[in-house]
Amino acid sequence: MVVPPSHGNNCVVPALEKGLDVLELFAKSGQELALSQIAKACGRSISELQRVVPFLEFRGYLIRNETGVYRLGSKLFRLANAHPPFKDLLIRALPLMHAFSNRTGESVHISTIADDRLLILGETPGTGYLQLAVRVGSTHDPTTTISGQVFLAYLRQPEALAILSRHGKGRAALPHLEKIRRQGYEFHESYMIKGVFDLAVPVLLPATSILAVLVCSWVEHQVSKPKIKRLLPALNQCAAALAAAYEPIPERCSTQKALARSSQAHLEESA
Repeated sequence: MVVPPSHGNNCVVPALEKGLDVLELFAKSGQELALSQIAKACGRSISELQRVVPFLEFRGYLIRNETGVYRLGSKLFRLANAHPPFKDLLIRALPLMHAFSNRTGESVHISTIADDRLLILGETPGTGYLQLAVRVGSTHDPTTTISGQVFLAYLRQPEALAILSRHGKGRAALPHLEKIRRQGYEFHESYMIKGVFDLAVPVLLPATSILAVLVCSWVEHQVSKPKIKRLLPALNQCAAALAAAYEPIPERCSTQKALARSSQAHLEESA
């Protein structure tokens, strides 16, 4: 049971709160549950839920089998997909990502931070014989992924520190984030899969407001300086085109263009 914030007595709607507790339980567990199990997991009595759960079944959110056990129906999924929060971003990003993959032969995926988690929004496959894929819709600790660290690097420091602290990290992570911000990109072996390397760039709107992160990944035997030199400008171009899709006036796109110049200069200096 989630305790609501204190905003006055009008904040709490008991029946709605119980229904949301039940739906959130099924969404997280992915299991079939009897009424007694639902009540126990929600921290409530059976009598509190004995009308709520059947009503959720009546409305199509839950499905009850012949033994009286409930599971989550597809209605919640259909409602969520009727207006996904990042639909507009994907509509703009996917054609540009496909162009990147066709041009370079490499896969690319786009992610953002939502509810303190790195969320994989979409990907386009490469055209080579060996392709890397990520699971769209999966979430990860942003402090332990290349794309998450790039996103954090471009948040305002108080926002970044708040997320870091909620993941058990602190100010010690800030120098690395500042390094990413200075160079304008991050290239590193994946923290999740040994032998896979990630090249990540931010998608920036005016005043360095970060929208998303684009990441190109490949396996170890392909890694070389010439490959990075070829992919970084193409990835920056993709990010700049996506930023321009939101802010088409050239002056407002200068943030992304300046970032591309900075990252390219850093790469040439480190060569």
